[in-house]
Amino acid sequence: MRKKIFSGINWLVMLVTCSSCGKVIDASKSESYYVKQGNVYFIPGGNSFERGSKKMDADPQSFQPLAETYGKDSRHVFFRGSKQEHIDLNSFQVEKGIPKDKSHVYCYMGDDIDFNRRGEDVLSMIEQADPSTFQRLNAAAIGFAKDKNHYYYRNRLISVDYKSFQILNARFMKDDEKLYLDNGELFLVVDKSLKEVEKVNNEYVLVDGNKLFYFQPFKKEGVIKSPLSPNSLPIEVVDDDLLKTQKEVFLFGRPIPGADPKTLRVLFKTKTELIAKDKKHVYYNLEVIPLANPETYQLLDGRVGKDDRFVYYTNKKIDVPDVEGFRKVMDSSMPNVTFQDNKGNVYDAWGVKQESKSSR
Repeated sequence: MRKKIFSGINWLVMLVTCSSCGKVIDASKSESYYVKQGNVYFIPGGNSFERGSKKMDADPQSFQPLAETYGKDSRHVFFRGSKQEHIDLNSFQVEKGIPKDKSHVYCYMGDDIDFNRRGEDVLSMIEQADPSTFQRLNAAAIGFAKDKNHYYYRNRLISVDYKSFQILNARFMKDDEKLYLDNGELFLVVDKSLKEVEKVNNEYVLVDGNKLFYFQPFKKEGVIKSPLSPNSLPIEVVDDDLLKTQKEVFLFGRPIPGADPKTLRVLFKTKTELIAKDKKHVYYNLEVIPLANPETYQLLDGRVGKDDRFVYYTNKKIDVPDVEGFRKVMDSSMPNVTFQDNKGNVYDAWGVKQESKSSR
């Protein structure tokens, strides 16, 4: 019943919102430009209730949308309902999502979600960009573009050797002189003295045949540089964060001490965590789980596993009186219960003991 009432309210709000927008000018080009009472309005997605609207200083007789947020009338180019006084009207176009006129390429440096309701949203010129050859690059790394003379990162000109510049993966780029990094916000020089760099996967590069460089923005650790042991090549890629050489296992850019690449088996893996075992040890991330027996260790669910003596959550022992009977609950009517044992105890997904029905 509540869902029906909620859906009805949503439908009513949408109906009122759409009716208050006026008439969409050209839905095939944009659902954000409307005419109402003889005026042109910019209403993002036609949703004035949530996203607001802007009355424009535009001629309703000649105004035409060019793309979702772009339009023009007989006098001006408009972006998000704002006049662009500095753009050439006659030559302006939006080609493959790129706004440009005969002399310049433009970009927006403001908020991509919310338009400026009180002021003006102004397009900026991209420095030295050639409008006839400028293109966005569909590469592993996001935010790069080029024209016939230059490369650009996040709409800013970057100083690289044009002929030799390469995007290696999502993090690293190179030319004949330097190794570069995209840290998610800035384009940085990593090293100026490297002889050879090659892509390993999306996160790693192999440097001079004997070092691994790794970068992951959310880890906030910078570029992690790890030397390889002699005769370690070739490299086996397990995933973006996990590699095996002939002698070592690398996780998040660092070697797992003592891990055997030939027998290591991944049991649980996320972008921040690993549970694995080889013939000698069980591992949580870069550390051995103390006392865990790799011969009997099994992962039960999530981060909870057990061997013949103990139950573990990640790398910590859990106080369970019946290790042998400890198991995942396949069908439980009790909320917050994931595991149980043969002594009537029940546990949540973290292995924390819960109150059972029989003890209430």
